[in-house]
Amino acid sequence: MQFLQNITVLLNLIELATVKQQFVEIISNICEATTNEQQIYTIIYFSDGNVANGAARREQLDLFELIHQRKKRNPVAVMNIDSNNTHIQQYALQFNRNLLSIVELSEDTNQNEQILDKLWQRLHRNMQSALILLFDDTANGTHVSRVLSNCVGKHAINVVALQPKLAVTDRSYWTVQLFSQQQTIRRIFSPHYHNIFRDQLENMHGYPLRIVDSGWYPQIYNFTPKHGPTTLSGYLGRALTEYAHRRNATITSPFSRNGKIYFLKELGEILLNNSAVTGPLWPLHVLEDRLSFSNSLHMFNMCLMIPLEKPISKNIFYYNIFHKTPVILFFISQLLITYILTLLSRWRDRQRSLRFTDFCNISLLEGLLGMPFWTTQRSTFIHKLIYIIIWFRALNIGVAYNAYLQSFNCNAPIEPLSKTIDDVIKAWY
Repeated sequence: MQFLQNITVLLNLIELATVKQQFVEIISNICEATTNEQQIYTIIYFSDGNVANGAARREQLDLFELIHQRKKRNPVAVMNIDSNNTHIQQYALQFNRNLLSIVELSEDTNQNEQILDKLWQRLHRNMQSALILLFDDTANGTHVSRVLSNCVGKHAINVVALQPKLAVTDRSYWTVQLFSQQQTIRRIFSPHYHNIFRDQLENMHGYPLRIVDSGWYPQIYNFTPKHGPTTLSGYLGRALTEYAHRRNATITSPFSRNGKIYFLKELGEILLNNSAVTGPLWPLHVLEDRLSFSNSLHMFNMCLMIPLEKPISKNIFYYNIFHKTPVILFFISQLLITYILTLLSRWRDRQRSLRFTDFCNISLLEGLLGMPFWTTQRSTFIHKLIYIIIWFRALNIGVAYNAYLQSFNCNAPIEPLSKTIDDVIKAWY
């Protein structure tokens, strides 16, 4: 009997070692896929310093070695940080903001909260970076769900939890679903471990975005036209409106107070107690550790000028403002008067044949344009009548139509505004 028990224990140890080894490979595969998808070059391994020796330490080293082997072409920095270290330094001051954090947790709720609190202090305003929580197989679903809910409460929404047997045997992992109702769910690993950190805000199912929208022109304000509904305007207001449209959310304004201007202290209290999710741009130089990048921030105001207006060429401009009817009537009258004068001249000189050059009367064209023109020396009554008609016609063109053209600006106007990328490409390329 003792022999059978020893065999059973030995088989369990072999199975456990195999599961641990496969679990380490799964973590390295997830790290490889995530760093490639999100262009991450820094991995932070956050663990308890008490595991500096033993099997847990060997598992860490195996994981680091696998990550370095898989990322030889695009190497990443893997940092092992002791959670017991009392010196707190923000990661943003050491690494870039696009990083992946891996945290070892246990079944001790108080210890887990202390470890995560130290992690939040280090992440500072980078709470929405990718986060992987590692639990033992002894942790039940209720405990994992409680920890994940705590992460969501700190705005760490891109979080997943892994357990050895759950990942190796069931090929699944824990994560959170925010909308339409927040809950902890299990998902199956996708092929090649792609898209482990899914976009939690892709469809918000009409979630109300509570904003502070009054008294901050031109950032965000309510615009009420003479005819029509009130809309959210300003460059930040329009961005929020487009964001809500894309994410299937709604915008509410619980803090509209007829143009009241909020001071930084009031804004901080509103955002920190979760009364609003965003508002006027928060100055980046204000050192508030508990505010994350889920709130709107800005460091300075910058005006980016893009040439979206293109002037119309002058020939096209004058072609557009010319009325076709006067131009057509001008040429018709020239041909008609030229033809009549030619017939009269041929009849007076007893010439029957007509030549093409007889209709090229430059003098008549000058007269119709309001300039002095030559007439025949022997003019009949009909000739004089035609000359008077030419004079009145020239007066119409030289005064009235020229005055009409001069009523326009000297510079040509611009073409229609380019409102989309396709309009810009069409206008300039």
